[in-house]
Amino acid sequence: MRYYIVVSLFIMVIFHACKNKPDSNQDQTEITLKKPLIVENIQVDTCYLGCNKKDKNFTYISISYPKIKQAPFQTLMDSLNLSVQNFILAPFLEVKSNSITDLSSSFFKQFDKMNDKSDPMPWYLERNVLFKDLGNGIYTIVCNENSFVGGAHPDFFSLFVNFDSLGNALQIDDLLIANWAHDLSPIAERNFRIQQNIHPETPLDEATYFVFPDEKRGEKMGQFKFPTNFLIKNEGIYFMYNRYEIAPSSNGISEFC
Repeated sequence: MRYYIVVSLFIMVIFHACKNKPDSNQDQTEITLKKPLIVENIQVDTCYLGCNKKDKNFTYISISYPKIKQAPFQTLMDSLNLSVQNFILAPFLEVKSNSITDLSSSFFKQFDKMNDKSDPMPWYLERNVLFKDLGNGIYTIVCNENSFVGGAHPDFFSLFVNFDSLGNALQIDDLLIANWAHDLSPIAERNFRIQQNIHPETPLDEATYFVFPDEKRGEKMGQFKFPTNFLIKNEGIYFMYNRYEIAPSSNGISEFC
């Protein structure tokens, strides 16, 4: 993979450049390169008006996320922490927040405003971020949101963000050869049909998949396309479509690898 090679060459260049420098600089560089990852997992739970958590019928916010306190490179630590912060403080119900306290306050205010006081329907917002070190200079954060603010059913989605060892976000085009989507689409569609139990000759839109084409991009109803959401695994690349991305909500999350 292209980025693995780039990162390896970058590290080799650093060591070569340090050979002709004073020992103190060399030692400092080696210490920087050998810094281990230190991750602190943080959990923040807040409930409406000090509710009793033993009672399942209450309104609450639950936020859990990793804080990277040390990493081999400062740029990696900064990129990971920024991405995590952007997710856990992302606007909810179109309200922006600068802190988890602000997020909780605005959430509870909206609940107070929109609910029937005589018979309130509990709301909840759960945001959970997982950090994965896959080795070989690849790191991933998995961002999950699960919420209910009334309506027929809860809402949930997952986002994956992959990084190299310098903190650069990895796009799928960085990992695969040119025109990969065109070359791999037949194989990917076959795997998708197998995993979703769709007959090879059944049009995908008749099976209620790929029913939301982007006409501006020239997509057609029932045309297979790769998701932008992917996770790098030791076994390969895992792809996931969130609800409403290619199919109705009743189909849930769709995935293949």
